[in-house]
Amino acid sequence: MEKKVYLITVIMLSTLQTAWSQKDYFPGYIVLNNRDTLYGEIQDRNINKVRLYEKIRFRSASGKRMKLSASDLISYSVNNKIFESKWFDEHANIFRFYYTHKIGTGEKTFLRLDTKGKVSVYTKEFTDGDCSTIDEFPLFLKEGDKYFQRATQGVFGLKKKKLASYFQDCPKLVSEINQRSLKYAFEVADYYNNKCE
Repeated sequence: MEKKVYLITVIMLSTLQTAWSQKDYFPGYIVLNNRDTLYGEIQDRNINKVRLYEKIRFRSASGKRMKLSASDLISYSVNNKIFESKWFDEHANIFRFYYTHKIGTGEKTFLRLDTKGKVSVYTKEFTDGDCSTIDEFPLFLKEGDKYFQRATQGVFGLKKKKLASYFQDCPKLVSEINQRSLKYAFEVADYYNNKCE
């Protein structure tokens, strides 16, 4: 009798362990550097430990497992969100932060693509060690630019002065930003992409 109880307990625990280890995988796809697209399941963050992985975990339909960095991929998609591999360098000069997008500068990292167009909105996600949370901030990138422009200043909303300079080619948009008619990065991008020449 004890052997049966022990055996049932072992089987149940191993089943639970398998279920726990699979719960952070979600359906999605990856686009390799050779432009091949593979479908399967993706895990890009540890929800329990509240941290992002430097290398995403990919499990193909056949069960093959891979760990892939931003250098290995063009992009991936999970939970209806697209993450693109971009060259990214963050550096500071006194109290100002600069975000560079030049090939070979910084390192390749995954940025979430929120809006695509003449100006795209990317979101940089990061693990905030102080609060044990995953935090984020939006960035603008115009076609052909080598620099990202940070859209917000944390809880204080849009960076009006910086964005006035960044979008000086569209005075109507600058006016909308200054009047606080537009409050979010995606609204600014939509306005620029659809109403600015």
